[in-house]
Amino acid sequence: MVIYHEKILDQVEEYTDKHREAGWAPKVEYYIGNFYYYTTKYDKAIEVYEWILYTYKKSDYADDAQYMQARCYEDQRDFAKAMAAYRKFLGTYPKSVWVNKAQTNLENLELRN
Repeated sequence: MVIYHEKILDQVEEYTDKHREAGWAPKVEYYIGNFYYYTTKYDKAIEVYEWILYTYKKSDYADDAQYMQARCYEDQRDFAKAMAAYRKFLGTYPKSVWVNKAQTNLENLELRN
């Protein structure tokens, strides 16, 4: 079932890529990243979130993508990359709704290391 969904997502990504200027494109890309995250395909999710951060830096989903990228690293147990991503997030998006959660996650990781 997941393979079927991934084929559909590939088509959606291709369509979104052709319509990058559309206001809905960053949102669609973000939800594609979340699909990969919640199906534990963290490398693919990181790729999508990185694409959002590169292509849609000014979008409403850039902070979400940076936060979720940090969570992917944390779930992969790559704590050094997770801490770096949380720090980057906190420095770049200090007014995001995710700040408190990111700060807590970072503090917990720092205590662990």
